[in-house]
Order: sequence, then C-alpha cells, then structure tokens
Amino acid sequence: MNGPGHEAPADQPAEIDARRLIGIVQRLVQAPSFQTDRFEADPEVQKFIAEAVGREATALGLAWERDSMGSLVVRIGPRQAARRAIVFAYAMTHPAGRMTEALAGHLVNRNGACIRGRGAAEQKGTLAAMLEAAALVKQHEPDLSGELIVCASAAGETGRHDAARAFMAFLGEPRADFAVVAIATNGAICVANKGRVDIVITVRGRAAHSATPAAGVNAIEGAREILNRLAGVSLPGEHPHLGRPTLTVTSIRSSPDATHTVQDEVRIVADRRLLPGQDHAAAFADLARAVGTVPPCEVTVEMGPVSLPAEVSLDSPVVALLEEGVRTARVTPRHSYSQGCVDAGFFVERGIPAVMFGAGDPALWHTDEEMVPVADVVTCARALAHAILQHLGPPARSAH
Repeated sequence: MNGPGHEAPADQPAEIDARRLIGIVQRLVQAPSFQTDRFEADPEVQKFIAEAVGREATALGLAWERDSMGSLVVRIGPRQAARRAIVFAYAMTHPAGRMTEALAGHLVNRNGACIRGRGAAEQKGTLAAMLEAAALVKQHEPDLSGELIVCASAAGETGRHDAARAFMAFLGEPRADFAVVAIATNGAICVANKGRVDIVITVRGRAAHSATPAAGVNAIEGAREILNRLAGVSLPGEHPHLGRPTLTVTSIRSSPDATHTVQDEVRIVADRRLLPGQDHAAAFADLARAVGTVPPCEVTVEMGPVSLPAEVSLDSPVVALLEEGVRTARVTPRHSYSQGCVDAGFFVERGIPAVMFGAGDPALWHTDEEMVPVADVVTCARALAHAILQHLGPPARSAH
C-alpha cells in the first residue's frame, strides 16, 4: 500500500475493477451507520446492512443471508468442504462528530486519490474491498475446493463480541482454517492485539442536603478511595511488541443530578487492557479484590464488556497467504501489533487463527479528516482475493 516497500513489477490482478471499487466505497460512506446507544440494534445500522451493503452484494452477484443480529453473511463454495476461510468486516462507524460533509464520500487528492468521509479509513474502505474480493472469488466458485464465508457485521464500535458470537452460531460453529478481521491496519498484517475487560464499580451512599452533609453518606468520598486504590494496582506481564497492560478509568458519573445534594451513587468504569495469553476473568477478579469495601458506602463490582486478546505467529499460514497476496500488488508485506480490540481474539479462542488486515490509516479513525487512499483499497481487495483463492483453489494464477 502507500508508503515505502515497493518491489519489482509483478502481474496485476486484472479482475479487480478499481473504478467499481471506488463507487462501492463512496456509496457505503454516503449511507449512515453511526454508533448510538442502541449499538448493533440501531435502526440506521440495520438499514445500512440491509440496503447499502445488501445492494452492493447483490450487484456483485453475491447471494446473502442475515443472522440473528442482522449481520450480512455470504457463503461461496462447497459448504461441506474440509477447508474454509472467514473474512469478517464491520458496518457501524463512529458518529460524525465535528467532521464536515461526513457522508459526502468525496474523491479528494491527498498525495493521491482518496475517498473522504466518516468510516472510510476505519471500516468502510475495507468492507468494500472484502465485497470486491468476494465477487472475484465467486467467479471461480465451480473450481473451489473450500468455502469462503464473508460477514458484514453489525458491530464496529461496540468493544464486545456479541455480533461475532451470533454470526458463528448462525453458521453452526463451523471449523475454519483462518479468519481475517477486515479493518484498517494501514496495509500491514496485524498479528496480535490487546484485549480488554471493563470493570463497572458502583458506590452507594445516602443522599442529604449539602448544608447538612453529616446526615448523608457521600458516595463521592467512597469513590475517591476506590480511585486511589486503582491507581496503586500493579499489572503483571509485558509483551515485546504490545508493551505492558494498562488500567484506565474511562467514566465517572454521580447522582442524583441535583444541586446542593450529597450524592448517593457514583458509577465508575475502568478499562483493563489484556496481553495475549492473559485471562479476562482472572484480571477482573484481581481488580475486584483491589477495590474491596469502603464503609459506610456499599460497593458492587461487575464485569462489563469483554474483548479477547489475540496473537498468531509470523509463520502462520494465514500470514503467509496475505504476504503473498500483498506482493501481487507490488508492495512489500509488513506486520503490525495493535493496542486496540477487535474480534480476532474471539476467533482465536475458538481455535481459528485470526489476523487483522485492511486499507486505511488507524491514525485517521474518528478524526475530522478521515479518508482512505484508493490505491490502498485496491491493494487490499487484491491481497484478500489472492490469499483466498490460493488457499481454497483454483491455482494462484487465477488471482492475477
């Protein structure tokens, strides 16, 4: 993709239709699918999948179904095959925020042609590349000796595995040789990521007028003590590329929302990042012990959303397949490691090696100038198509 590392010319995959691919990205960006407090169930996200993604899939000749959470699923090749590959993409985007013309999908020149709009760099450029790659694989369906399953998931900004879990249940928990989580990695093959478990702490006191604070029990004072305890927690482990785990308080809310009132409840949410191999339940238990009790307040500690960590070795077959796919676009493969959380860990926990791969620079996620280079989207589609065809047959020459 863009940047250093271009190699000597190689055959180009003529089947990738760059002009068509640009149009797909633009139309996906123009259709809103913003995160709300309804997450995957948001009507706009569901409409985006059924209408925008469904329309593109149908136009590409891809038959599709929807699972219990509304994710779009395409299956190509023999369903009883011994070999199987999964590509799992996302529909939901960050809200528009202060981004102007967030849904315009304009083609702009930023050191090359780029498509600008909310989600272009994070989800939608790579979602379009997945659909284009699936269409190429579909052309070779009579020759395939394995099955490709692609999913446009209703998730994207949720930080939990609910949509991936529903997708696998819909399929009957199939075995797969590998999964590619299709999200922006700036063209690198991301072989590991941190996980996360949220810790939800509720401190309860007794409300009173602030003129007579002794008549109440101030939950804020109990919360202050708990925050001090969390700040003193030592987290075990270190990864050569991901560094150390972290613990970050991400939300503090008190109630009742009234003036001159001793607060009777404080809700604290803390984000505990996990390294590959670390167990989220054990990490939660350690923090629950550290929180302890704060008399006379009552304290409850609950486990919030979980996103599992993931790691595959650099010599994993899925890494080799994507490396070869990237080379077909005359780009030198790169590897990366992510501090963020996606669904790779969900697949890895089920014995399916999973990596992240996609077009778009993560540094542009959620920014006011989010965009994705057209060349990167084309490269992503080529690499995915080549890797899948190489693994499932026919011969690799069909991909370029």
